[in-house]
Order: sequence, then C-alpha cells, then structure tokens
Amino acid sequence: MGDFKEKYLRGAGELELVRSGLDDTMRGAYQAMHETWRSRNDVTDLRTAAYIVAIERVAASYEAKGL
Repeated sequence: MGDFKEKYLRGAGELELVRSGLDDTMRGAYQAMHETWRSRNDVTDLRTAAYIVAIERVAASYEAKGL
C-alpha cells in the first residue's frame, strides 16, 4: 500500500504527461474526422474526412493571419 501512495503523491512523470497529451490530441482529431464523415453526404471514408479537416484548419489559420 505504501508503494501506491508514494507513486500517487509523486505525480505523473514526463512520459505519462506526453502520452496523455498525445491521447487527448488523437481523440480530438478523431472526433473532428468522425463528425465530418457523418455530417457530409459527399464524404465516404475517414481518410477523406481527415483531408477535409486538415484543409479547413489550414484555411482557418491563413484566414486568421490575414493571408
């Protein structure tokens, strides 16, 4: 029991933080792809949905910069 308490109080290490951040990023990306895939009739697969999401994000970035 002491080992668990010690690990709990020490907190997450660098690797756990990196993995957690990656997990959050991948979940968010999948949610955006899935939403695009389900909401548009012209999107037949997740690959196409991923391209659309990526292009929309690049376009939004350019627009925010005034390009």
